[in-house]
Amino acid sequence: MTSFNSKKSLRRVSFISLSFLFISSLFIQGCKTGTKGIESGSNTTLEASINQGRNVFENSCAACHSFERDGIGPNLAGLTRHLSTEEIIDFISNPKKVIDSGNKRAVNLQKKYKSVMPSYSMLGKEKLASLVSFIHTYKDVPKPVDINEEGILEDPIPHQIEKSNFVVNLEFSFQIPASNEELPNTRITKLWGQPNTNEIYVCDINGKLYRVKNNKPEVYMDVQALMPNFKQRSGWATGFGSFAFHPDFENNGLLYTTHTEPIGTKNADYTLPEGLSGQLQWIVQEWKTDNPKGKTFKGSNRELFRIDMATQAHGMQNIDFNPTAQKGDKDYGKLYIGIGDGGAVQMKFPEVANGKHSPWGSILRIDPTGTNSANGMYGIPSDNPFVNITGEKVAKEVYANGFRNPHRFSWTNTGKMISANIGQHNIEAVYVIKPGANHGWPTREGTFGINTQESVRKIYKLTEEEMKDGVTYPTLEYDHDEGNAVCGGFVYTGSNIPSLTGMYIFGDILKGKLYYADESQMEAGRAIDFKEMRIALDGKETTLLEMTNNGHAKLRIGKDANGDIYLFSMNDGKVYQLVSEK
Repeated sequence: MTSFNSKKSLRRVSFISLSFLFISSLFIQGCKTGTKGIESGSNTTLEASINQGRNVFENSCAACHSFERDGIGPNLAGLTRHLSTEEIIDFISNPKKVIDSGNKRAVNLQKKYKSVMPSYSMLGKEKLASLVSFIHTYKDVPKPVDINEEGILEDPIPHQIEKSNFVVNLEFSFQIPASNEELPNTRITKLWGQPNTNEIYVCDINGKLYRVKNNKPEVYMDVQALMPNFKQRSGWATGFGSFAFHPDFENNGLLYTTHTEPIGTKNADYTLPEGLSGQLQWIVQEWKTDNPKGKTFKGSNRELFRIDMATQAHGMQNIDFNPTAQKGDKDYGKLYIGIGDGGAVQMKFPEVANGKHSPWGSILRIDPTGTNSANGMYGIPSDNPFVNITGEKVAKEVYANGFRNPHRFSWTNTGKMISANIGQHNIEAVYVIKPGANHGWPTREGTFGINTQESVRKIYKLTEEEMKDGVTYPTLEYDHDEGNAVCGGFVYTGSNIPSLTGMYIFGDILKGKLYYADESQMEAGRAIDFKEMRIALDGKETTLLEMTNNGHAKLRIGKDANGDIYLFSMNDGKVYQLVSEK
């Protein structure tokens, strides 16, 4: 077991979701109705309501707010001193209506946090009222929000992204069955094409891996059923995270998955520093099928790697093999693992994302068939960038570091590795990855600086001298005027859309925008321009937000073995192929 120690102490911080992004300060300056009704009833009834609210808080939200400090969203403490239960419930049920009404506080917070949450009326008034009861247990009043606070760049990247002069047509391909009764109906996150069979595989965070042939999805594996400690929290990036088939799967039958389990389920290979407790563990699992040609999985499995995470955010979002590596190449059969900082930086533990000394905030590279790791369950390749360092403690699995959340990575036909990195409050970025490179987090967000001891939402413009710090800066970046969470993609290598040939296609998860950049111009540390792609469905120009009919598009991007690109959303499970241009 490996541990990283610190003398810092920490009070447990809970986070609330983007779905409650503006609640905390919405009426603080203008409303004085207070908390009437919250403390009525017996102590037993109130305690039950608070417990239910705590569950709603933890299970239905993402890591954006706390009761101690501002984060992606504002501090929630003290909210119920200024808002009645009914007012808070009304806002959660229809936030856009409150913002559109011209409420000054709502408009200012929208400008500051640059996101509008969808309606969460489906939670129902009982659950929302219990959520308010729980929030009421944190009574300290937060500092009023000032969008002109010193140190905050209101518009870090002033210029707007230009739109394409052509339109790409989408065509509906198939739909993954719903795994939730409420939105999002499916939680599909990755689509991959098997090169030898032309089959498509899609994973749902709730536990199922689907095999799709002739546009008909069937369950290939149910990770939740096979892993008894499987843990998935609604609204969080937890559960069944990713999958990767070994490049020699048709012969060795090996594939790999990631999933989450409760903290302490087993001893972790990497534990958090002293004073920082964890909420869950991410696990890399190896599976060996009895029949590589079988329609469903049947076989054995073993655990390779387990790591503790501070929160349920920024976890193990992607694993993959380099598809351009051939047998005999050093990169053939090496498994890449993207691990975020787990929210530790926002919790004032920046040392967790500590370059070569720590696996968090990194892309790891391992040999799943080797045995020279500390636990003996996998190998550390001899050509990893930090493998020969002596005299200091390093995580020799690290291939590249300095990421908040290396959400998706892929390779070009020439072997160039590209990774998206979801930002904190201001900048979304895409990097060309080189072994051993540091990409800046937590002291950098894109090409901007951060003082981690103040607030991770404050960024400042770097001087020329500061830019010579050895950090590998992004080749593509945009700020939160354009989007809120970058979705990594792929280079288009299909044959039906000439204007996209050789273009790296990526997008924004929440706003659903699609972008493309000339891959041949993308180099490590070299910033280039890119454009927004216009799309059409059934002959009518549209957007993914319109298509998914929700406040957040929840976009993901996939690629099949023929080089064609697919778009899909958690909201409805529908998968669309980019088929032509006009």
